[in-house]
Amino acid sequence: MARVKRARVVDLMGVDVPFAEELDVCLRCGYCRSVCPTWREVGWESASPRGKAYWLRRIARQTPLDRARGLRPEVTQRFFEHFYYCTMCGRCAEVCHTAIPLHHVWESCREWLIREGWGPLEPHVAMLRSLATDNNPWGHPAKLRTEWMGNRRPAATGDVLWFVGCSESYTQVQASAAGAKLLDAAGVSWTTLGDEEWCCGNAESKIGATEHLDERARHNVDAIEATGATRVVSGCPGCTLTLDGIYRDRGMGGDFEVIHMTQFLAELLDEGRLVPVKRPRGKVIWHDPCELGRVGDRIYGAPRRILDAVLGEDNWLEFALNRDEATCCGGGGAFKGVDDQIAVRIAANKLEEAEELGASVCVTACPTCRFNLNHGVQTLKRERKEAEEGAFKMRAMDIKELLLRSL
Repeated sequence: MARVKRARVVDLMGVDVPFAEELDVCLRCGYCRSVCPTWREVGWESASPRGKAYWLRRIARQTPLDRARGLRPEVTQRFFEHFYYCTMCGRCAEVCHTAIPLHHVWESCREWLIREGWGPLEPHVAMLRSLATDNNPWGHPAKLRTEWMGNRRPAATGDVLWFVGCSESYTQVQASAAGAKLLDAAGVSWTTLGDEEWCCGNAESKIGATEHLDERARHNVDAIEATGATRVVSGCPGCTLTLDGIYRDRGMGGDFEVIHMTQFLAELLDEGRLVPVKRPRGKVIWHDPCELGRVGDRIYGAPRRILDAVLGEDNWLEFALNRDEATCCGGGGAFKGVDDQIAVRIAANKLEEAEELGASVCVTACPTCRFNLNHGVQTLKRERKEAEEGAFKMRAMDIKELLLRSL
């Protein structure tokens, strides 16, 4: 998995600003702004990557004009709030002409701002409270984590452990139910952590409130190793990135391999353990999740192998911008809790693009994407009905659901 670069902190003006030296090479060209999904919606320079980078530099270094005027730029509440107008999609870092690792700048600066006492934001307080009491950010009781399994009781040990994740345990249970049926159909001997599974810590990492992240890592790694599993599979790109990249970067990695569910399912298809026999209805378009792609380990081949196996080559659609250039669904980076209306509008824009390309089903491999895209579907259906413009006929689903329908 991709390793998360740790922040290099420099002390300038008595203020520790992560990546201050790297930000000095910012050209203020605006390429990052042009691809930022939140800036496109709100239009605030202070919410754009360029605007945030500029103000961080001002905080870290007084300009000659600042000194002449006796000014010392500081963090303000407005600056702090606008810093979270970001889905952490990593697109800005991809287009940065001076190769500033902007995605890691934003993560490190959020942690710095929380540590300095500026947050967390009110929407994130409830998430952190739920994480502290029930080990999930959704506000659901911990005892309901395995309710989606019904009467299914996986073995207590096994070579393959499915780290289900909070979203597929509580809110996107259609995807997890499909995953369980696929593993059973392939004859995989799999296990889970059950009630012992805690949130991986990805939500806290995105918020910047990381004081309990090592505790989560230690608990999950110990629980996984107790099962004897040598391979950990997760359908959540945020979980795979955290379990492998972030845990290992913090010196907390376990003695097991971590892969995404699409990689595992592609292997099962290659081995003939899953054999599609029917083609699901609808014209499918594929959405690359940010944390599965450019922010994570750039896993692009595995989901496309699954789509080819289910639908046939050239029988499914790609967005004009895909893989490293894929546009965000709007749901990541703990942004949805900050401004749900903008997050859903970003998803709706993507779905309207899919509609123009002739798609009727938007398929992804991330529960956060599935969640926000479905909110976009609901919004467009309501808006079309109110405007009497005709029905919006689109569905969003996980790739596990699509594959299951082909068996």
